[in-house]
Amino acid sequence: ARAREAMGRSSYTGPAPVPLDVYAHWIERQKVTNEIIDWDGMRRAFNGLEVADALVDKLGPAITMGRALLMYGPPGNGKTSVAQRLDRVFRHVIHIPHAVLVEGQVMTVFDPDVHQPVDKDAAAARPRLVSSLYRDEADGRFVPCRRPFIVTGGELTLEMLDLKHEAGGNFYTAPLHMKAAGGVLLIDDFGRQMVSPTALLNRWIVPLENRVDYLKLATGKSFRVPFQTVVIFSTNLAPADLMDPAFLRRIPYKLEIGAPAPPVWRRIFQAVAADCGIAASEDQAAAIERLLAERHGLELAAYQPRFILDQIVAASRFRGVAPALADDLVALAVDNLVVARRSPGEAPTLANV
Repeated sequence: ARAREAMGRSSYTGPAPVPLDVYAHWIERQKVTNEIIDWDGMRRAFNGLEVADALVDKLGPAITMGRALLMYGPPGNGKTSVAQRLDRVFRHVIHIPHAVLVEGQVMTVFDPDVHQPVDKDAAAARPRLVSSLYRDEADGRFVPCRRPFIVTGGELTLEMLDLKHEAGGNFYTAPLHMKAAGGVLLIDDFGRQMVSPTALLNRWIVPLENRVDYLKLATGKSFRVPFQTVVIFSTNLAPADLMDPAFLRRIPYKLEIGAPAPPVWRRIFQAVAADCGIAASEDQAAAIERLLAERHGLELAAYQPRFILDQIVAASRFRGVAPALADDLVALAVDNLVVARRSPGEAPTLANV
């Protein structure tokens, strides 16, 4: 009878939940700012990418301070790639609780879909952030993991930032930013979510300003949790159209990632060509660069080399020939960078396609 009564209150099964005050204590002890991040380590995280030293100089302080970051600029220039490489900067193992007990209610936190557990040997080899957790028998209520790095895009909704009540089991699931505590939450394509940017930003004002968040149980009871998450907003829309000055003030680091300079674009092209098994001289890369500008009036973008070369590889495979920078293959790939322009109602023809 007591078991049925307990299961009626909550059908959560698993490791014992951690009391809320214990959770808050360990989140503060394991925050991102405890990592020692230097210039060399940040530079190594971008190996294989064309990232200017000036950008590293701007990114480093933002991550070191654990503050919000806005990355903006035209599409296709590597904002997402740069942001995702920040995962390589972190070296510490942190401990994430399976669940947290709040006002007698269970809230699950550990999520195998977004957290990356590490085995005991790997955890021992990494820097020891909290020595008291490295005993022979670690606290089984916690899972040793890499620092969370969670990416969300157009699917983000306000409901994902609040407690989710599992009515059938009568327990709760932690919101997305709480699962990212001690790590990074990347909001990609910001401004293209189904919910308005203003609504999302209003939800973030208090957490970003005060480093705490307030969540509410189904009973109406509110409780406070630490907000130790680095939030990165990435957008190709104009920041002034998405955020008012009050919110921009709460994002201390703003990085514009623009189009690559021609020499950088050519280096990207040659590196991608080598990856595809295609020989490409700097003169050939420069000729394709001129073709983009003269034939289509396109501005350079970091995504173009990969797009063009993937098209060449696909066309070569279809023709049964070795991939190479043949004029006809290059022209075909470049044409696919743009769509046809014609008057409304005009039927497509070979002349205008």
